[in-house]
Amino acid sequence: MHNSGLDADIVSKVKALAAKFEATGQDLASYLDGLLHRDYLKYWDYIRLETLLDLQHPKTAFPDEVIFIGYHQITELYFKLILHELEQLCQQAAIGYSYWQEKLSRIERYFGLLV
Repeated sequence: MHNSGLDADIVSKVKALAAKFEATGQDLASYLDGLLHRDYLKYWDYIRLETLLDLQHPKTAFPDEVIFIGYHQITELYFKLILHELEQLCQQAAIGYSYWQEKLSRIERYFGLLV
């Protein structure tokens, strides 16, 4: 592979991708072509903020109902993050101290934000 001035890290990653795709019988070049033709994924499209905010539909004229809905949605999102961290801990075959500490620290922060 002629790197034509590409950073060594980029070349290494492309080679790793090529090996990954080859192992599954797929063609990396086809996927790269798809990336070239696809629109760039923007941050706001990725997190779908508009969709999230559009889920707040008050059912009464009570002024604080939007706050009630938003707060409870935030709470549920933090619970989802906590469960995600716990699932990652449970799926690890061997857990090192730093990994365990990182996950528990995140869980503690999430609970702290809920309080």
